[in-house]
Amino acid sequence: MPPNYYEVLGVPRSATKQQIKDAYRHLIVKYHPDRNPDRRAAEFTRRLNEAYSVLSDDAKRRLHDTCLSAASAGPSGSQQESRAKPQSEDLPDLVCAHCGRKDSTLRLTLMYYVISVLVVTYRRGASAVWCERCRAIESAKWTLLSSLLGWWGFPWGPIYTLQALFVNAKGGFQPRPNNAALLRLVAYQLYQRGQYEEAKAALQASLRLENNEEAAAFHQHLAAQVPSSSVQSPHWWKVATAAPALLIVLAGAYLIYAIADQPRGYVTHYQPPPNMRPPPTAVQTHRQRTNALMGELASVVAARAPIVGSHNEGTTRITDHVLDRSKFDARQLHPVADRIQTELRNAAADPDGFIASAYFNARLFALSVDIVNGVEAGRDVSEQAEAVELLAAEDRVFPWLQKSRFWDHYRALRQRLRRCRAGAVAVAPTAELETALKGTEARLSGLKKQLDFYEASLDATARNLLVPAYNALAREHRATAAILRSRAAASQKLDLAFNRCTDPGILLSRFHRVDLTSHQQEIEALPEAK
Repeated sequence: MPPNYYEVLGVPRSATKQQIKDAYRHLIVKYHPDRNPDRRAAEFTRRLNEAYSVLSDDAKRRLHDTCLSAASAGPSGSQQESRAKPQSEDLPDLVCAHCGRKDSTLRLTLMYYVISVLVVTYRRGASAVWCERCRAIESAKWTLLSSLLGWWGFPWGPIYTLQALFVNAKGGFQPRPNNAALLRLVAYQLYQRGQYEEAKAALQASLRLENNEEAAAFHQHLAAQVPSSSVQSPHWWKVATAAPALLIVLAGAYLIYAIADQPRGYVTHYQPPPNMRPPPTAVQTHRQRTNALMGELASVVAARAPIVGSHNEGTTRITDHVLDRSKFDARQLHPVADRIQTELRNAAADPDGFIASAYFNARLFALSVDIVNGVEAGRDVSEQAEAVELLAAEDRVFPWLQKSRFWDHYRALRQRLRRCRAGAVAVAPTAELETALKGTEARLSGLKKQLDFYEASLDATARNLLVPAYNALAREHRATAAILRSRAAASQKLDLAFNRCTDPGILLSRFHRVDLTSHQQEIEALPEAK
């Protein structure tokens, strides 16, 4: 007979949750070992906690009520054997609720399922007496439902769904004392039908769940009548019960692996020129290493691209960055390009031009930092400009570059660099020129005040002596300002020319969207340096 938790708490079976809670609180305070010195207080406290945990949970309470109803309908075990057979008509006929089967695999079972809607997650249960075959069917049904509808709630949806899959894979929640009593009753009914082997198997299953003297005696009686049993436990149904949850977990793991294994970085955005063959398997290692190196370059760009503002695209807030080459150090960029060049030379082939594209972009970006910053610093950039010319001389770079969409822009860049080299004059850095310009402006302002004073005081001689110095200083001011304007225009035009030759895929692995040629109309409208 399973324990009657209503009697433990001293409440009727119709008691509400609040009545159960109040009774539990009253008894736990009264019999807790900290307050009650009786040596049996600890055991009674344990029973109180067990009773409350079952009756406060709706699903467990339904299972408990079902088992009490079944067990209270009549005696079991060897006691029942000694009574008259007509009394068996008063017992409920325990069969599988799904297929009507009666055997030793019947269990009172609770299958969990989860349904989630955004932030709301519902965890429910379906309970009945099922045989092992039907438990596999019910497990598949509720596992599939949870897998389709349970994940979408935050944060409890995934947690409850995994819990439901685990419980259902084990065959559902099967309370041990309740199923021990149920199997004793099933064993008696099978015995009355003359199915002694099944009755013996049911008693064996009952004794594994709970020790019971009457059931043990009845089992010994059956063992004497049926010395050897040919009943085999259908273990493969246990595998079938766990299979749906296992398949779903494996499918989820494969999906995560497939997503994680997807190529990232430059390789995902690379667009090979038309009519170029796909790469052979032999160069995959070189491509992977090249992609990783381009990821390093993208990380450097992301770290040094300052935020200049933000804007909204629909409901999405986009952060705006600017690719300012003055923020970069070419000494950090050239080693990355050197390593990609090594991969290009060591690769057996590069039929789609991926490694060539990566090398061209990495080297060109490093050279652009050298050249643009060199122009700003007033340095001679002839050596770096010549290196840009030689990029197309690389054996595997030229076939890719000539077929790529960057070929015309590369030719325009070379023309721009030649013009820049022809008109280059080694002068002071931009910062020094700007400081000198401010000093000249201050001195001009002082001379202008003196000239105005002499003119107001009608001192023509003093004014005429000061005019040549003022004019010479004004010419120096105009020349410095012209150099600064010319240098600013050259830097911006070079910056735009380099950006047009650079594949935005270098940056796409770190930024939402890239526009390397913004304000191009305004830059093109700037006057050329004279």
